[in-house]
Amino acid sequence: VRRVQPQHLPVPAILPLLDAVVAVYSHGLCCLVRSGSQQQPTRAVEIDISSLPGAPDPRMQTPIIGGAIWKRNSILLASRTYLLRLDVGGGLHQPRSCSVLLMQPSKPLASACAHPTEHRIFTG
Repeated sequence: VRRVQPQHLPVPAILPLLDAVVAVYSHGLCCLVRSGSQQQPTRAVEIDISSLPGAPDPRMQTPIIGGAIWKRNSILLASRTYLLRLDVGGGLHQPRSCSVLLMQPSKPLASACAHPTEHRIFTG
């Protein structure tokens, strides 16, 4: 059993990786729990999304409502006003950047879907 520091906020996304699990809290904190071995003990790493280069202003962010792993080197996170892409090509313990794929400040974002064969994202 692995434990991390408890947070008093909802967890809208739990994303499995090959050797770890990522829990995304609604206020924008990602917690990576990596499985350990005899040489390296289990570690938990917390990353604040608003501190990454390219992230929107924390005062303008709304709570995260969902997420998914995309192409094994990116994490897509959806809030009511943003669709964010975290570039984790170098590993989640040190994400490269955060980019805003979609911003919809006038209406809440209710759903997002990636096209299976084309480079398109649909929202509603």
